[in-house]
Amino acid sequence: MMLYLEKKFKHLNSFTRAAIIYISALTTLLVVYHNILNYGFDYDDNHQVRPYTLKEISEAFYAKWDASEIEREFYRPLTIVFYAARFEILGYNVRYYHILSILMAAAVLLLFYYIIYRISGKVSLAGLALLLFAVYPYLAHSAIAWSTNQMHILTILFFLIAWYILVRKGPMLNRKLAIYLTILQVVIFLIKEDGILLMPTLFCIAILDQFIQTSSIKIEKKQWLYWLYFLLLIISLFFLRCMTMQKLGGYQTISLVNIPRTIYHIATFQSVVKHYSLEHFLVTRYAQAFVCLIPIFGIAALIKLEQDMKKLLIRLLVIGIIIFSSFNLLTVFSTKIYQWHMQSLGHTIILLAFIYAIIRSLRRFTSVIRYATVLIITTGFIACAVSSHILSTMFAPFSYQTIQHDKRVLEWWDKIPNEHKERLQEKMENPLWHRFDD
Repeated sequence: MMLYLEKKFKHLNSFTRAAIIYISALTTLLVVYHNILNYGFDYDDNHQVRPYTLKEISEAFYAKWDASEIEREFYRPLTIVFYAARFEILGYNVRYYHILSILMAAAVLLLFYYIIYRISGKVSLAGLALLLFAVYPYLAHSAIAWSTNQMHILTILFFLIAWYILVRKGPMLNRKLAIYLTILQVVIFLIKEDGILLMPTLFCIAILDQFIQTSSIKIEKKQWLYWLYFLLLIISLFFLRCMTMQKLGGYQTISLVNIPRTIYHIATFQSVVKHYSLEHFLVTRYAQAFVCLIPIFGIAALIKLEQDMKKLLIRLLVIGIIIFSSFNLLTVFSTKIYQWHMQSLGHTIILLAFIYAIIRSLRRFTSVIRYATVLIITTGFIACAVSSHILSTMFAPFSYQTIQHDKRVLEWWDKIPNEHKERLQEKMENPLWHRFDD
């Protein structure tokens, strides 16, 4: 039945397939995150959602990205361009901002689907990838439920565009491909500094692909020149940032000790079980157990697969590890020690490889074991979806986190627009706002 549906899907025209995939992604996100459509602005939104002058936009390229000086110093000029354009279209209508987050996230899922399909040629694997990334809990905090963090969705989107181009054109660079990737490298870096890791990450993926295709790592002289060019480009971008800021900036959290700690934190869903109420204990613990046990059973299943499928899933596994690890290393010089949005992508690919290995190996077992395994995986996905929904409720108007954020905003009261002041004053008059005062 699955093979029949996959065959019928492949015979649809490209526009119809894209529409079905996008609508499926949008539907999944709305099921998980429908609640955020009724939420308000939070924390940074109070000074980022506002009109921008041309002077502020231009100064973001050579001076401070935040004219109010509330934020720490970063170099994110295209983020300011995006915020300015976004405000011109949406104004202060908070619901439109949350709709935009979901629409942008659906575009990310669409592109992710096509990348996995291009790598594997399997609709079922690409569909599973889309679903897994849609319900991955850390996206709630780092990308979807917080309007300011739409810059993280942009980062993922441009990373996936670059990766898709590399997958489609092949690992061998040429002049045309180098121009495309140069533009994308500059753009993603100007959105958020951790984007500087785009080309180093793609370099590792390209080396991996070449090794899988040829069983050797032999880079021609011309290819080395292209990669040397990208190295010089990255160094130039870094020095541009240094000259603009004239100091390290960011969170200045250069600590290699935190790197393995953060990897453990993300890989075992520590924040998922940290932000639960008593009634959510079982579902969040189940999600944590699911992501921790899947790799153990996935390795056992991977060993027994046929050679071609094993080769494909190992390729995905290594790609996931590369993305998950790379965006947790060099970013210590530019921004937070952890980057949940890119780590979410890498971790999703790792889990995807293991889950698909388990599913493919089920044909060796009895029907009882097959049905039981499918049930466990299905409930695991549901637990992740519910956990994502639970994490998104942290941004509810009268949640503990949001109220604490509101109190921090009071420290910047003179620097936020009157529209936000009026909204917060009305909110503070509600008795619910004071329920955590004790």
